[in-house]
Amino acid sequence: MPLSWWRRKFVLTPEHHRALKLLARSPGGARESLLQAYGCSAEVLQDLVRARLAVPEEQPARVGERLTRVKCLRITKAGREQLG
Repeated sequence: MPLSWWRRKFVLTPEHHRALKLLARSPGGARESLLQAYGCSAEVLQDLVRARLAVPEEQPARVGERLTRVKCLRITKAGREQLG
């Protein structure tokens, strides 16, 4: 299904709004695992990315002595506009 069709049908639910507010408070982005710990489902996070209200990225993180990469989400300008 084309993205333009999906964006026209997308409705911002209270769960989406809550996830966007969490992302807005994290200027450097928020780890997906942290967002899920706060109750944001993977489906809600996927919806935000699909609607281009958030963008996924990987950031470095230290786990003990190891340096690894973790999945994060960052709010977009369009996402901030949705919050008003």
